[in-house]
Amino acid sequence: MSAWNGSTNNTFSSSVSPIRSDVRSSVQRTLINPSFQNKKQLSIKQSTNRIGRRESQFKTYSSLYDNFFHKRMKFYHRLSALIAAIFTLILSVPFGGRLIFYPIKFLLIWFGFFLLQQARVCTIQTESSKAGNHIEKVVSILSSKKSYILICAFMINSCIVSSIIFSQSGSSLSCYIETPTKTIKPFLNDNFAFFCFFTLISSVVYSFDFLVSEKFTLHFPIGTFRQEPIEYLKALPHLRIIILSLLKTIVLSLISPLVYHIFFRNLFFKFFLKPLVIFLDLNKQLPRSDFNIFTLSTILIYLWISFLSLDILNECFNAYAMVGCLVVQKPISHYSETPIQTLISGLKDTKNQLVRLTAYQELTYLSTSSDFKDRESFYRADNWSLILGEYYFVLINAAKSARLGLPKIEKNDVFRNEKLEKLKKQASIFGNMSNYENNLDFDFEFEIKDGKFKRTSEKNEDNGDVTVIKQGNEAIFKNPDEREKIKSFESQYDVLLTSSHDYLNKLTKKMEVVFKEYFKYDPTKENKDSNSIKYQLYILFKDLSKFANHLIFGTIEEQANKRVPNKELVGFAIISLTEMMIRSKTEDKNNSVQGTLVECLTLLTKVYKGTSEFINSPPTEIDENQPNSIMIVNELSLSYFFKLVIYYNNVLNDLLLPPEVFRLAKWCTDMALEQQKEQKLRTDIIQ
Repeated sequence: MSAWNGSTNNTFSSSVSPIRSDVRSSVQRTLINPSFQNKKQLSIKQSTNRIGRRESQFKTYSSLYDNFFHKRMKFYHRLSALIAAIFTLILSVPFGGRLIFYPIKFLLIWFGFFLLQQARVCTIQTESSKAGNHIEKVVSILSSKKSYILICAFMINSCIVSSIIFSQSGSSLSCYIETPTKTIKPFLNDNFAFFCFFTLISSVVYSFDFLVSEKFTLHFPIGTFRQEPIEYLKALPHLRIIILSLLKTIVLSLISPLVYHIFFRNLFFKFFLKPLVIFLDLNKQLPRSDFNIFTLSTILIYLWISFLSLDILNECFNAYAMVGCLVVQKPISHYSETPIQTLISGLKDTKNQLVRLTAYQELTYLSTSSDFKDRESFYRADNWSLILGEYYFVLINAAKSARLGLPKIEKNDVFRNEKLEKLKKQASIFGNMSNYENNLDFDFEFEIKDGKFKRTSEKNEDNGDVTVIKQGNEAIFKNPDEREKIKSFESQYDVLLTSSHDYLNKLTKKMEVVFKEYFKYDPTKENKDSNSIKYQLYILFKDLSKFANHLIFGTIEEQANKRVPNKELVGFAIISLTEMMIRSKTEDKNNSVQGTLVECLTLLTKVYKGTSEFINSPPTEIDENQPNSIMIVNELSLSYFFKLVIYYNNVLNDLLLPPEVFRLAKWCTDMALEQQKEQKLRTDIIQ
């Protein structure tokens, strides 16, 4: 025991003594050399600076995209300079004048084109209008700040062109007309007044047509990653653009003189031109009407060229703004030292529509890339959970918003039993089955919580974690962090709109019966009396009712865009999610992506069901020949769900799928087997 104690004490003392000597030596060095402590503090500062530099190396997707966007816009400025030079020659050569003023005219026109580009940058938009009908669209245009920015840009361009025309014109466009005697003050020139009126009204009409047609909205082709600007400009319908602008200008030239001389001449003189009359000390009486066709034709030609130039420049802007996510065959996020964090920051950037859409476009490119290294960082559990959360937010909101405010089928349906029998025999899964929940247990929802599925009712669905937010006519997609509910006023408005639509449909059908009874018109008969007055009145009533329906309730395209305004974003999300799941089967060694197969199938099913309800129970008359945003998302979700089910067919039986996902997957499998049998039968027949 003594030996053991002795050895232990020796070992302990030997292990302690070096520590004490180190402490003692460090204290001595500090006392002898005070600069040792300063060196230690300097090393700490250097380490903190290195950490700060690492943090500063992170770049947001928005900052990178803005840098490349401004570089792409340099090509727009070169094209605008070329168009401005051509326009200057067209505008100046017929009038003659000194060559010294040509550069000034060129700079003025180029400055107007620059203002148009800045206005487009401030009002850039990738989502369609949220207006459900024509009235809402007009109200949204009048209440939007973006509209007034664009209107100001177009008016400044028109004023620049008009001022150049005015400076080059002779006495026909002078401000006033001299009187024979000096006792009578000069009168304002009526040609000049009409010239000002035509410039103002033409710019307003062009701006309103530009806004209603949504020419400022960027429509990215779904599934593409880079679009060459030259190819985009070559593919434009050039002749159509020229003819449409010419027709609008001709119609404007025919209507504006009548409108001016009948309605606005006195008003325009008393209010708009009053400051000019006071400033030049002119006669306050209304001048005599003096209409000059030559002046009108001159203004018409040059304003048409001006508006045609603006249309071309607008398409040039669209071409360079929609280049895509690739810069010299390299994704934008790869120009950062932390690509995955940069890309995720772009996916979450809900304030900048173009940046967010480009980030989803890049995500689709990376998910379909042939290089495994492009997707290697996605297979980390923390990164994939963030990306999957963004998928969940986009797709769930699209599914919910697609079925908002849809008309309900009446309970007292005469053919209800026949429909139920037909639905039982059919192989379809969705359709109108959700409307017969008392007889068929097809209508239920499920939520993903902690990897388990929880069955909920249709009424409680909107109380989940992800809700659809509406603020007036603005976008219904918000950050997943916000837990706001739909405002009571908006929900009551949707209910009122749906009930009004049902009432109008009933009233229209009753009026059709009355008209048929009165006119005794039978559609099954041959059109022997197609030229009769009664037949023409019936057709007129049909056209008026259709116009009133579109005016109040909008077209099916407007209703679809109101619910899913960003079909490109949803489309890129569906494609990238499916392609990531397909490639993860062979590339994901950690099972972080492949393990979320059930959640991905569930998201695609919810999107397909929500869009199917809109198609089967549309808020207004649907046109199958004209696809809308919800129809595109519906077909896209079904096709990629089918692709995913076929690829993972061997493991689906081992997964716990929700009932609706299971039925849709089974239907896809049966369809694939039928196609395989048909293909085999064809090959046997050929052989």
